[in-house]
Amino acid sequence: DLHYPLRRQRQMCIRDSLVQFSTKIPGLQWLLAALGQVNSKKVEQEVMALRQQYPLETQSELAQRVIGETAIKAGAIGLMTNFIPPLALTLFAADLTATTALQAEMIYRIAAIYGFSVHEPSRRGDVLALFFLASGSANVIKSELSLFELIPIVGAVIGTTSNASLLYTVGQGACYFYETKKKFPS
Repeated sequence: DLHYPLRRQRQMCIRDSLVQFSTKIPGLQWLLAALGQVNSKKVEQEVMALRQQYPLETQSELAQRVIGETAIKAGAIGLMTNFIPPLALTLFAADLTATTALQAEMIYRIAAIYGFSVHEPSRRGDVLALFFLASGSANVIKSELSLFELIPIVGAVIGTTSNASLLYTVGQGACYFYETKKKFPS
């Protein structure tokens, strides 16, 4: 395709614009900080170890392992930050930052499983795009449930399940995204 270089350049400009735009939105510094904290070398080592441990599994099966493990970690964070209801409000930022960092690392790991470089700058754009797609519906659900998080025991259950389901959903979206990207390279 003669237009491939132009199309690729246009896609990179769109991703760069998304990153630049998000740096100007007040309050999103935590998101960009979480993106910058992904240790690419560690991600590559974890994916290599996963492939060695489960050599017969497909990319999809390996990605499901990563999603399950990350969802459990996110659920544990939700439990810890919502265990004592009055503290839930003060720990909201910590919860959000920790789950965002987990989400970014999970997306990088899924990208590596599907054969995409974790060192490529476009990974940040992928994480941002997947974050914004997932956060729309997840934030609506979380804001609807936030009042219930103040109720003892119920709050811990809601915090645990909402974090785990958010990360699970983002992970499934990342799988679909990278599977599609592999089938239809741009």
